[in-house]
Amino acid sequence: MKNEQNTATSPKTETLQLIDGEFTAAEASTVILNLLDEKINFHKIRKLQIWEKDHTMDSEKINARIEALEAEKAKAQKLFKQYARDKTRLKIDGSIKITTL
Repeated sequence: MKNEQNTATSPKTETLQLIDGEFTAAEASTVILNLLDEKINFHKIRKLQIWEKDHTMDSEKINARIEALEAEKAKAQKLFKQYARDKTRLKIDGSIKITTL
């Protein structure tokens, strides 16, 4: 008889460096707002895909995430507008951590 051992491993984290550099406010705005738009669109498409399978779905979590991202986008637009008026250069360091579950 063969004994099965627990092969579970501890979580592993990897980091991806997405943004690392100095930008004008206009450049930073383009990079960050496009990233936010992609995330918003991802969630909208995901919501539609789920809805196509189940018209009675609970979309509260997805709607909340879309609203949160739209709020961050509005905040970013306001910041970049101010930085552009001040002709401020910006250093952006954007990384993503991916952890196995």
